[in-house]
Amino acid sequence: MKKQLINIICALLLTFISSSLYSQSIIAEKYSDKILKETELRATTDKAIEFIKTNHVDSLIGSFPKSISNSIPENQLTELIRKINTLIKEEGIPKESNIQPALRAVPRGKDTLFVNQIYYKFKSKILMFSFLKEFGSSQIAGMNLMDDPFSGNGVKPNFEASDKFEFDLNNLSHFRVYYKEIKPITKFDKNIGVFAVEGNSEVFKDSGLKERFKPIIKELSKSKFENKEIFNQLLYRGDEVEFIQAELGFSDKEFGLFFYMPIKGGKISIDNIILRQKQYSNLGYQYTLLKKDYPIMVKYLTEIIKMDLEKYYLSNP
Repeated sequence: MKKQLINIICALLLTFISSSLYSQSIIAEKYSDKILKETELRATTDKAIEFIKTNHVDSLIGSFPKSISNSIPENQLTELIRKINTLIKEEGIPKESNIQPALRAVPRGKDTLFVNQIYYKFKSKILMFSFLKEFGSSQIAGMNLMDDPFSGNGVKPNFEASDKFEFDLNNLSHFRVYYKEIKPITKFDKNIGVFAVEGNSEVFKDSGLKERFKPIIKELSKSKFENKEIFNQLLYRGDEVEFIQAELGFSDKEFGLFFYMPIKGGKISIDNIILRQKQYSNLGYQYTLLKKDYPIMVKYLTEIIKMDLEKYYLSNP
């Protein structure tokens, strides 16, 4: 078993696992107990970046568990460090908005290996660090530099954009609603200022959310929007922002539906609602809706915030 684990980790170190990097938010929501603390992971990866920049190969090797570092061909690691250093010199360190956590579920026979990741998105490539819960957040289990699949021109979703938004809530397969306060007031478990509710169609109905979304979906069918474009970035909300967002999945659609309504602060105009048809977390079509054109949507999304949903809150939103 140990030998098999090392083989898997070596594959993580030098190759890109074929499953998509950009569907990880869904995995993370369902397997929150598998997630290591992002702040601790970042402390480790930021230190590794410094080792790379100063060409301290031995220090970087020391960031890996011995069971892994003993299996790393030094010439391959040296070449990888050279490529990363060249990239940093040419493009600089990515901004915070382009440094993201992810959780990957890798099927291995009857088992599933959960891999925590931090990826640094440069303009042309992605530097990915991988971690396993077995080794904790202070030891790197894998490091890889790969082409950014969305860095080229002409990358499009595998479905056509809609000009007519028609959805049947009876075909809803799963959902997630998330709300964040700019001044934390709401308390639940150990969480202050945030809540999330998710589940299948039964939870959607039992919680009362289905009744709230019926008029929203009906109003959405008029399909009036100011702008339509392909997106290939995670949504950047900005700092100090209060908002509500919702994701709906449908059994009869090849994409998920995502609503984002800013309430206060942040980067996105307070007059707008962002609607996304999502193939992945950062690939799909984005529409800008004006709040004045969708008063019912504004009303009912706002009312969701005031609903008594504590029975359905997630402990790890």
